Order: sequence, then structure tokens, then C-alpha cells
Amino acid sequence: ERREVVTALYWLSPVLLFVAYWHGQLDVIPVLFFVASVALIRSGNMAAAGAALGLSIAAKLSMLLVVPFLVIFLERNNRYRTIRTRFLVWFAGTTLIVQGLALLSPSAQAMILGSPLIWRILDAAIPISERVLIYLFPLVYLLLVASAWVLGRMTVALLHAFLAIAFLSIVLLSDSPVGWHVWAVPFVALCAAGDSRQL
Repeated sequence: ERREVVTALYWLSPVLLFVAYWHGQLDVIPVLFFVASVALIRSGNMAAAGAALGLSIAAKLSMLLVVPFLVIFLERNNRYRTIRTRFLVWFAGTTLIVQGLALLSPSAQAMILGSPLIWRILDAAIPISERVLIYLFPLVYLLLVASAWVLGRMTVALLHAFLAIAFLSIVLLSDSPVGWHVWAVPFVALCAAGDSRQL
């Protein structure tokens, strides 16, 4: 069955095997929390979904980049619109408690906010003149968010596609660490499966 094939391809993905087992990066942890958040949204457990997203961001601050797509999905889907407030409250509360407490430490502030990795998303740029640069990732990112908003009702399959493209654009349009390549793998696999029920 196609679902089993895609699942096997995901777990045997060279990217996942190299990053997690050979290179020793732990990016699979924030990805796990993020995928769990999307799955919990689909099951209607909005409190747990919000908490899982908050834990994902606490594990990797860069996960903030894909939050707008989840918010747009909840706003544009009638099934979740009435219960999105619980998700947002738990998301904000978990993020403030876990990430906020960590950021009270000057050492954590220097390590998280002062990391040069944050600015790698600005690596790819097209020079227009000596003083003007067009940064590719912010441009592509804003176009993706705007597209998600104007499309109207967003299905689960469409959410998977936007998340896959957003994560891939981070990797392809920046000098990203090897661990970042794991982020897109689950959603690329879901898009390849072609079945929105798989999460």
C-alpha cells in the first residue's frame, strides 16, 4: 500500500539517517513536537496541540517561521475556527513558560538570540545596486504566507504542501546547518503519500 511505502521511505530517508544517526543532530526532536501538534489539531485536541507547538519552538526557535501557516489553517477552516482560541492560549502559555523562563538567563539569551544561525536565512540575496539587496528567503516566505491567506479555505493536504515548501525554502535559500534538512522530511512524505488522513 502506498501509505506503508511512504512511511518506510520516510524512516529510511538518507537525510534522516545521516542527520540523526551519523551527524548526531537533534533536530528530530522539535520536528517531532511540531508534527505532533499538527496531528493533534486534526484530532481536535487543541490544548495538547498548542502545548506541543510551544515545546517545538522551545526546542528550536526557528520553528516560529511556520506558525503563521497553522494560524491561517485554523482561521480558514470552519471546523477549527470555533476552537482555535484554546490552541492559541495553550501555545502562548507553553511558549512563555518554557522559552520565557529559559530566556531569563543571560547565558541562554546569548546562546539563543545571539546565535549567528538565526541570520543564515539572509544568506541568499540578489544585489540590485551597491546598497540594495533582495533577500530571497524573506521574499519567498512572504509570498507563501500571502498565498496561504488569499487561497481561502485551506485543506489538510494544502497545509502539508505549504509546510513542506516553507521548510524546503529555508534549507534551499540559506546556508543552513545539516540538521535543518530534517524539518521538511515529514511533510514531503505526507505530500508524496497523497492522503490527507495520514497524519
